Parts: sequence; C-alpha cells; structure tokens
Amino acid sequence: MSGDMENHFLGHNPKCIHPKSNVLIVSDTTLTGEIDDTVSLHMYKQLELLGCIKVIGVVSIFGNGGSSSDEVHKNLSRRLVALGMSSWQLLAGPVARMPFDHKAEINAEDSRRLSLIASAVNSTNNVVIAELGPFTVSAMLLSHKYVEAGHIVKILGVGGRSPGEVFSTGKGIPFAFRDMNIAEDQAAIGYLVKHHASKLWLATYKTGIGKRMLKPEQIEAFGGAEIGKHAGARARLLGYIGYGGNIPCWDTWTTSWFIAGGAERLGCQKMLAKMTFADIGYKPSDRMQLQIFSERKTSDSIDVCHETSKE
Repeated sequence: MSGDMENHFLGHNPKCIHPKSNVLIVSDTTLTGEIDDTVSLHMYKQLELLGCIKVIGVVSIFGNGGSSSDEVHKNLSRRLVALGMSSWQLLAGPVARMPFDHKAEINAEDSRRLSLIASAVNSTNNVVIAELGPFTVSAMLLSHKYVEAGHIVKILGVGGRSPGEVFSTGKGIPFAFRDMNIAEDQAAIGYLVKHHASKLWLATYKTGIGKRMLKPEQIEAFGGAEIGKHAGARARLLGYIGYGGNIPCWDTWTTSWFIAGGAERLGCQKMLAKMTFADIGYKPSDRMQLQIFSERKTSDSIDVCHETSKE
C-alpha cells in the first residue's frame, strides 16, 4: 500500500491497531456535491485490503445536499460500482429522523429497514459503525434494541464544536458551514451522547482542514475521470469560499481509529460533550449543537479529535 491517498490518510507503512473489525458504513454519498464520502469509501476499502477490517455492509442515509435516504441509495449503487466495491452489501437506511422521544414508535418501513441492517450487525461480532452522515442508524439500532449495546465496539463519526466556534474560513465569499451531521439529526446524536458516550469517537471540523485537505488530482488518481470531474467541480466551489482549490474530507479521517498512531496524529483525547443551545447556528433550527469542552476523563466524556493539522 503505497499510493498517495493511502499515505495521506493512513501514513507510511500503516499497521492495524485493533483486532480485525467488522465495519458497517453509513453514508450520505452524493454524485455532484460533497465528495468526502466517496473518498471515505475508497479508504475503507484500503483498510480492508490491509486486513484491519471487513466491511459487512453500506447503508444509505439522508444528509448531504438535502438528499433523501432513497436518493443516496441510488447514488451509492452507482458509486460502489465505479469504485470497484459492488460486492459490498448495500442496505437502505431509515427515511425518518429519530424523534426526540427516543422511545416513540418507528414507522413500519423504517422498522423493516432497520431489522435488515441489524441482521448484518448481529450476524457477526466486534462491530464498528462508521457514521459518515447523521447518526440516525446507530441511535435507532440501540434505542429500540435492534442491536444490544455490547455488540458494538465503537461508533465513528464527524461533528461537534468548541463553544463559540464558527465553521468559516474567513476568506472568499462570506459563508458559514452547518455542523451537518449534527444538524441533520440532533435527536440521534443527543441520544448517543447521553446513553452511549463511551462508544463515540468523533472527528471535528478542525481535524480536516489545513494540510489535511486534498487536491482534486489526488481524488482523480484513484477514482478515474468521472469522479475526477466531481472532485474538480467541488474544488472550484470551495475555492469561492476560501479553500483555495482544496477539498476537506472530514469523514475520511475516521479511518485513523484503525491505524497505530492514528488517533495521536489527530490529537484525539477524552473530552466532555453535551447538546446545548447556542446563538451561532447557521440557521435557527441548527442552534441545538454538540459542544465539546475541556479534557475530562469521565464516563460522560467522548473521544474527540479536534486539532488543526500541524503536519
């Protein structure tokens, strides 16, 4: 494994740090908007080739660009073929967001979908869920006992901010990002933080910027012309708002959990996290946010990677 992309995310000569994990990937892949899920799928395949993981399924979830779970499902069916991963089991994720009353009944169609997802999880052990979009699947599986908590080793994902932190480059056209995966299903991440904090490992906005960003040519090198065109369009858009033609791939840094030295490289540590209301939301509905605070090694803290690249 010596490709430029592999070295960028996993480092040179990567070594697996955990016993081989069975990984369920939950993705909100787009074919024209954000491209980090596409990069992440490629890198999870590299982890599989390295022997660190076995992918037991890929689940579609609503998220990027206002896409529904069913739209993302169609995107994934095309993108997995383009990436040479058509052998991976593709599963339809729930359509509805998690209700704030986490004991509320789930509609019949989503219950059917969650049962199929749970079958993939329950058929094996040492399961890690890589949430590359909102945290709906993990939260619903656990809150409604489709899967017992002890069956899931870790839930990897992206989200959270320090008090007062604003997701903006301060360059180009004035623009502030939403904390997308938190904002898209606030009830889901709130449930996990409250009931399963010890299972969470999160990369934040700061993790993927600076020298950790990609050039579109790096993506085209593994993805080919079609994916390269997608990356180029994304880079141009991000250039207008201050990224200088570079592409952050926050989701992909979740792969660091599987590699020796990966968490240390990202500056991960135990931190207190809780859902709070803030006045800096992208829009009023986003004001319930996952806030991360100072280092605190207690049962209500989570693993957070929140460091701007110093490499």
